[in-house]
Amino acid sequence: TLVEPNEQVIPQLRSLFQDFGLEERISALVHSDIEAFTSDRLYDVILAEGFLFTLPDRDEMVQKISQLLNPRGFTVISFNDRYGLLLEMTRRAILWRCYQLANINDEHSDEALTIAKQLYEEDFSRLNASRPFAAWWKDVLVNPFLTSSYFWSYSDLIDLGKSCNLEFYSSSPKWDEIDSFKWYKNVLSSESRCTILLDRWRQFFPFFLTGLPPATGGIELPASWEVVESVSQFVDRLSEFTTALDRPISNVVYPETLEEYLSQHPDERLSQFNREMKTLYDVAKSSGFDDLISAYQSAQQLRNLWGSPYQYICFSKTSDR
Repeated sequence: TLVEPNEQVIPQLRSLFQDFGLEERISALVHSDIEAFTSDRLYDVILAEGFLFTLPDRDEMVQKISQLLNPRGFTVISFNDRYGLLLEMTRRAILWRCYQLANINDEHSDEALTIAKQLYEEDFSRLNASRPFAAWWKDVLVNPFLTSSYFWSYSDLIDLGKSCNLEFYSSSPKWDEIDSFKWYKNVLSSESRCTILLDRWRQFFPFFLTGLPPATGGIELPASWEVVESVSQFVDRLSEFTTALDRPISNVVYPETLEEYLSQHPDERLSQFNREMKTLYDVAKSSGFDDLISAYQSAQQLRNLWGSPYQYICFSKTSDR
């Protein structure tokens, strides 16, 4: 069952299934959005990719998905991760500060694109990305809809799932193995499972910020909820700063709690990343255009990191309620 609000896309969906010889797999092709969609049947699998986190009533729509699932059914939800976006929002904020220092009045202009290339094109070229630099610039660096109101996180979703009879099953990237090395009869309650998952999520918090997997044999240092909240508030400030070119840079302050947490981390890669981030934000507030460009170009650890901005979470339905 395919649910598509854009009527013009429906023939393209059918054609795509025809190209793969799978047209007979389509039992229904419904012209509707998820809010208006109704069904007399329940489903074993529901995929909600690329849109759910953008809806103003997204929490209610997760509840609706749960109601459309069979017991022990699965749903996969993709989302822009609030914490995984820290680095992309940093690149966005540094670019917008450069626009201010260069007296750019239109962030979508050719001159604005030229400055973005000066800052980031070399780094972007190392990604072997399928889309051109200009497309990434439009999608991420000057997109008016890449703001914190559209971000989600595992902590949000795991708590939300618990209220909807949805239990965390897996993720991509895969970061948790809560059932590894466990006797099969040792079944955790949903409440205990949720608590352990969120503890594990805080243990791997640096991965979400940087995209760096834990060092082999390294000692993990869980982030406190105070650190987590400081990053959330910082991302909000970065989001606000990059919504208009007249926003003051004085409101963008690298969080002291995050700095303290990363400076104490045993992974030297994270310590270097932390130093580069603090320096970069200090320069952004106190120096001119050329100095800010130079500060970014000197941040070798940061320039090789891209965070983990896009995530998938899979839930299983725990009951038929």
